[in-house]
Amino acid sequence: MRALAHRPYRALSIGFLVNQAGFWLSHLSFQGLVLDLSDGSTSRVSLLFVFLFAPAGLIAPVAGVYIDRFDRRRILLVTYGLIALLAGLLAGLTAADRMELWSTYGFALAMGTCFAVLGASVGAVIANTVPARDLASAISI
Repeated sequence: MRALAHRPYRALSIGFLVNQAGFWLSHLSFQGLVLDLSDGSTSRVSLLFVFLFAPAGLIAPVAGVYIDRFDRRRILLVTYGLIALLAGLLAGLTAADRMELWSTYGFALAMGTCFAVLGASVGAVIANTVPARDLASAISI
């Protein structure tokens, strides 16, 4: 728990907790939306998870290489911004009753891609928030 003594790490941890809450809420919302748009088709919900989680397996390994070459903080901020923009657009279009099943899958793919990049960048940014002696503590938290 020594890593929590460092203000930058605490701020990152709070942001990550908020991100995780949004991550799981978005998944539940996507499931409900797909069920509504597909008249309760569970196979369509299964396809949703392909769009949400395929980027993690395909993009995350490559994203880690690029994150090490560019400004980690900027990647983190841009990714959080894109997630917020996508969530806002999704909420607005859903409230306006303008969502179709295919566009829901498009949003899921875009959000899954952002979450894949975000996961890799958060892991890399942790090393910038604590001294080397507290890195094991930060990673374990």
